[in-house]
Amino acid sequence: MRVEKNKKGCLVIDDNENILACLDFKLQPITENCKSKVYAFECLSTVKIQSDITVDNEVFFCSHSTSIIKDICLQQIGHFKSVYYDNVPLISYNMPISCLLDKYFVGKLLSNAKMPIALEITEFDIEVNQVSKLLTISENISRLQGKGMKLWFDDFYYNCSKHLFWLGLINWDVVKMDKSYIHTYYDSCHLSHFLKQLANENTDVVLEGIESQYIYDLIKNHNVKLQGYYISYPKMQSELDEFHSY
Repeated sequence: MRVEKNKKGCLVIDDNENILACLDFKLQPITENCKSKVYAFECLSTVKIQSDITVDNEVFFCSHSTSIIKDICLQQIGHFKSVYYDNVPLISYNMPISCLLDKYFVGKLLSNAKMPIALEITEFDIEVNQVSKLLTISENISRLQGKGMKLWFDDFYYNCSKHLFWLGLINWDVVKMDKSYIHTYYDSCHLSHFLKQLANENTDVVLEGIESQYIYDLIKNHNVKLQGYYISYPKMQSELDEFHSY
């Protein structure tokens, strides 16, 4: 199985030269709390199989190996390098933490270190007792951050022991709180306390799930970044003209 670029993203092709999936790369803006100033973009994909049947993005990535995810990530980075030329904004690219065990892949990332890149960790698929793997990951992250790359914690849940372990292990640049927090568990005092704790570590917070004026009004006075459909749906780079004033 291999990954090849195409005009809007990439193709996933099996060993018999059949196209398994076509991915169109899109960007979703993440803004400062004023809602108009762009902080970064998250790279997302529209995944189509079998003559334009759209499948769930997360289901697709969960069903494929880390080697395919790494190849897609490198295609994403190359794609936006080509469409933005020398003016690439900060873009986050999703991957499980185990991808950062691969020193060859880390070297490929480092070859793009002149671009503003954030690695958004979506899954912690390394057990906390696998010490040698944890050390390798920590070393590779130090190399990446030493070259200016950012590490983002995706879908953080404050009541999960594994998440708290990883929160303390790595010097995160951004912690993203899943939309379930703002929709189900939101507490203004708790959020304020959490923000103060992370401020001591120079870590920014992104709240996902900003999907209405009501939710925006709830959190607009907190010092957080914003992401969600109320800000913008994921779009092709050419459709994001109003968000190019970064």
